[in-house]
Amino acid sequence: MQLIKKLIDHHSQSPPNQAIGQLAKICKSTMHEVLMLQQQIEELCAANQHQKQKREAPRFFIASGGILTGAQSQQLAQEAEQALEGELQEWKKQAPL
Repeated sequence: MQLIKKLIDHHSQSPPNQAIGQLAKICKSTMHEVLMLQQQIEELCAANQHQKQKREAPRFFIASGGILTGAQSQQLAQEAEQALEGELQEWKKQAPL
């Protein structure tokens, strides 16, 4: 790019040389714009991927039909804990020593 400018400056400032100078300037600004657009595309793709992962993430809901009282929640927690302990006991029996 600079070589072209030096050659143009070295020769007379005829209209064709001015046109080539303007063309070089336009090319430079276009390349800069393309780089900026590529960066924006990469940022948008990253944001899109993040949103896609958020949409696909599993959602867990606590309530499933009415209000849950403290006693009911404790009962459910105990049942879940007992189920996990039962699975752990079965796993220990199946695991080789």
